[in-house]
Amino acid sequence: MLSVEQIDIVLEEIKKRVYSDNISGDLEKTLAIWNIPCSFFGKKDVIVSDNTINNPKGKIVIIGGAEMKRNKFEGMIKNKYGLSNLEIQKKFELVFEYEGLNHYNFNKLSKYDYAVILIGPVPHSVRGKGNFSSLITMLESNKDNFYPPVYRLSQEDSITKSQVENALDKLIEDGLIEF
Repeated sequence: MLSVEQIDIVLEEIKKRVYSDNISGDLEKTLAIWNIPCSFFGKKDVIVSDNTINNPKGKIVIIGGAEMKRNKFEGMIKNKYGLSNLEIQKKFELVFEYEGLNHYNFNKLSKYDYAVILIGPVPHSVRGKGNFSSLITMLESNKDNFYPPVYRLSQEDSITKSQVENALDKLIEDGLIEF
Protein backbone atom coordinates (compact mmCIF):
# COMPACT_ATOMS: atom_id res chain seq x y z
CA MET A 1 0.00 0.00 0.00
CA LEU A 2 1.30 3.47 -0.91
CA SER A 3 1.79 6.23 1.62
CA VAL A 4 0.00 9.56 1.24
CA GLU A 5 3.28 11.13 0.05
CA GLN A 6 3.75 8.40 -2.57
CA ILE A 7 0.19 8.85 -3.82
CA ASP A 8 0.83 12.60 -4.13
CA ILE A 9 3.88 11.86 -6.29
CA VAL A 10 1.86 9.52 -8.52
CA LEU A 11 -0.93 12.08 -8.87
CA GLU A 12 1.59 14.79 -9.84
CA GLU A 13 2.99 12.51 -12.56
CA ILE A 14 -0.52 11.79 -13.84
CA LYS A 15 -1.27 15.50 -13.86
CA LYS A 16 1.91 16.19 -15.89
CA ARG A 17 0.96 13.48 -18.37
CA VAL A 18 -2.59 14.86 -18.78
CA TYR A 19 -1.30 18.40 -19.40
CA SER A 20 1.35 17.17 -21.84
CA ASP A 21 -1.08 14.94 -23.76
CA ASN A 22 -3.64 17.74 -23.87
CA ILE A 23 -1.09 20.04 -25.52
CA SER A 24 0.03 17.38 -28.01
CA GLY A 25 -3.54 16.35 -28.87
CA ASP A 26 -3.17 12.87 -27.40
CA LEU A 27 -5.30 13.31 -24.26
CA GLU A 28 -8.31 11.45 -25.63
CA LYS A 29 -6.14 8.44 -26.46
CA THR A 30 -4.51 8.47 -23.00
CA LEU A 31 -7.85 8.67 -21.22
CA ALA A 32 -9.14 5.79 -23.33
CA ILE A 33 -6.10 3.70 -22.40
CA TRP A 34 -6.84 4.44 -18.74
CA ASN A 35 -10.50 3.44 -19.34
CA ILE A 36 -11.74 6.93 -18.47
CA PRO A 37 -14.95 7.76 -20.39
CA CYS A 38 -14.37 10.41 -23.04
CA SER A 39 -17.91 11.79 -23.22
CA PHE A 40 -16.72 15.37 -22.82
CA PHE A 41 -14.96 15.01 -26.20
CA GLY A 42 -18.37 14.87 -27.87
CA LYS A 43 -18.50 11.09 -27.97
CA LYS A 44 -20.42 8.62 -25.85
CA ASP A 45 -18.02 6.77 -23.57
CA VAL A 46 -15.77 5.50 -26.34
CA ILE A 47 -13.07 3.25 -24.99
CA VAL A 48 -10.20 2.41 -27.29
CA SER A 49 -9.04 -1.17 -26.97
CA ASP A 50 -7.13 -1.32 -30.24
CA ASN A 51 -3.79 -3.06 -29.74
CA THR A 52 -2.35 -1.43 -32.86
CA ILE A 53 -2.13 2.05 -31.32
CA ASN A 54 0.78 3.93 -32.82
CA ASN A 55 2.17 7.18 -31.45
CA PRO A 56 4.02 8.95 -34.29
CA LYS A 57 4.48 12.03 -32.10
CA GLY A 58 6.12 9.94 -29.39
CA LYS A 59 9.82 9.83 -28.59
CA ILE A 60 12.31 8.01 -30.77
CA VAL A 61 14.87 5.95 -28.88
CA ILE A 62 18.11 4.94 -30.58
CA ILE A 63 19.89 2.11 -28.78
CA GLY A 64 23.27 0.55 -29.47
CA GLY A 65 26.93 1.20 -30.04
CA ALA A 66 27.40 4.19 -32.36
CA GLU A 67 30.41 5.56 -34.20
CA MET A 68 28.91 9.05 -34.13
CA LYS A 69 28.92 11.32 -31.12
CA ARG A 70 25.79 12.95 -29.71
CA ASN A 71 26.68 16.40 -31.01
CA LYS A 72 27.16 15.04 -34.57
CA PHE A 73 23.79 13.29 -34.34
CA GLU A 74 22.09 16.46 -33.10
CA GLY A 75 23.73 18.50 -35.87
CA MET A 76 22.50 16.03 -38.50
CA ILE A 77 18.93 16.17 -37.14
CA LYS A 78 19.03 19.97 -36.94
CA ASN A 79 20.29 20.33 -40.53
CA LYS A 80 18.18 17.64 -42.18
CA TYR A 81 14.89 18.01 -40.32
CA GLY A 82 15.07 21.59 -39.03
CA LEU A 83 14.58 20.76 -35.35
CA SER A 84 15.90 22.98 -32.59
CA ASN A 85 18.10 21.64 -29.79
CA LEU A 86 15.11 21.65 -27.42
CA GLU A 87 12.94 19.76 -29.94
CA ILE A 88 15.72 17.21 -30.43
CA GLN A 89 16.02 16.69 -26.66
CA LYS A 90 12.25 16.18 -26.36
CA LYS A 91 11.91 13.90 -29.40
CA PHE A 92 15.03 11.70 -29.19
CA GLU A 93 16.54 9.51 -26.53
CA LEU A 94 20.04 8.34 -27.36
CA VAL A 95 21.51 5.29 -25.68
CA PHE A 96 24.83 5.00 -27.51
CA GLU A 97 26.83 3.63 -24.58
CA TYR A 98 27.16 -0.06 -25.43
CA GLU A 99 28.20 -1.04 -21.92
CA GLY A 100 25.66 1.27 -20.24
CA LEU A 101 22.76 -0.78 -21.60
CA ASN A 102 22.97 -3.06 -18.58
CA HIS A 103 21.56 -0.23 -16.47
CA TYR A 104 18.93 1.04 -18.91
CA ASN A 105 15.26 0.58 -17.93
CA PHE A 106 13.67 -1.07 -20.98
CA ASN A 107 10.32 -1.27 -19.20
CA LYS A 108 9.79 2.44 -19.79
CA LEU A 109 9.65 1.97 -23.58
CA SER A 110 5.86 1.95 -23.78
CA LYS A 111 4.27 2.36 -27.22
CA TYR A 112 2.15 5.11 -25.68
CA ASP A 113 5.20 7.29 -25.01
CA TYR A 114 7.57 6.13 -27.76
CA ALA A 115 7.00 6.07 -31.52
CA VAL A 116 9.73 3.61 -32.45
CA ILE A 117 12.85 1.88 -31.19
CA LEU A 118 15.86 2.11 -33.52
CA ILE A 119 18.37 -0.53 -32.47
CA GLY A 120 21.91 -1.30 -33.51
CA PRO A 121 24.57 -3.53 -32.01
CA VAL A 122 23.85 -4.36 -28.37
CA PRO A 123 25.21 -6.96 -25.96
CA HIS A 124 23.27 -10.24 -25.96
CA SER A 125 23.18 -10.34 -22.21
CA VAL A 126 21.57 -7.32 -20.57
CA ARG A 127 19.71 -7.04 -17.31
CA GLY A 128 15.93 -7.15 -17.73
CA LYS A 129 15.74 -9.33 -20.85
CA GLY A 130 14.21 -12.15 -18.85
CA ASN A 131 14.18 -15.56 -20.54
CA PHE A 132 14.74 -14.11 -24.01
CA SER A 133 17.99 -14.94 -25.80
CA SER A 134 18.79 -11.27 -26.42
CA LEU A 135 17.54 -7.74 -25.90
CA ILE A 136 16.48 -7.48 -29.55
CA THR A 137 14.48 -10.72 -29.29
CA MET A 138 12.75 -9.40 -26.18
CA LEU A 139 11.81 -6.10 -27.83
CA GLU A 140 10.73 -7.71 -31.12
CA SER A 141 8.62 -10.35 -29.37
CA ASN A 142 6.62 -7.42 -28.00
CA LYS A 143 5.04 -9.34 -25.16
CA ASP A 144 1.57 -7.98 -24.35
CA ASN A 145 1.88 -5.54 -27.27
CA PHE A 146 3.71 -3.13 -24.95
CA TYR A 147 6.66 -1.89 -27.01
CA PRO A 148 6.55 0.37 -30.06
CA PRO A 149 7.81 -0.99 -33.40
CA VAL A 150 11.47 -2.05 -33.45
CA TYR A 151 13.60 -1.06 -36.46
CA ARG A 152 17.03 -2.70 -36.78
CA LEU A 153 19.74 -0.31 -37.88
CA SER A 154 22.84 -2.44 -38.29
CA GLN A 155 24.32 -5.85 -37.92
CA GLU A 156 27.77 -4.24 -38.14
CA ASP A 157 30.02 -2.93 -35.38
CA SER A 158 28.28 0.42 -34.80
CA ILE A 159 25.38 2.66 -35.77
CA THR A 160 26.27 5.17 -38.49
CA LYS A 161 24.84 8.57 -39.41
CA SER A 162 23.59 7.29 -42.79
CA GLN A 163 21.80 4.33 -41.16
CA VAL A 164 19.94 6.71 -38.84
CA GLU A 165 19.10 9.11 -41.68
CA ASN A 166 17.79 6.30 -43.90
CA ALA A 167 15.74 4.81 -41.05
CA LEU A 168 14.20 8.17 -40.10
CA ASP A 169 13.33 8.95 -43.74
CA LYS A 170 11.62 5.55 -44.12
CA LEU A 171 9.75 5.91 -40.82
CA ILE A 172 8.50 9.39 -41.78
CA GLU A 173 7.41 8.06 -45.18
CA ASP A 174 5.56 5.17 -43.50
CA GLY A 175 3.86 7.54 -41.02
CA LEU A 176 5.42 5.91 -37.95
CA ILE A 177 7.09 9.12 -36.80
CA GLU A 178 6.36 12.84 -37.08
CA PHE A 179 8.43 15.90 -36.22
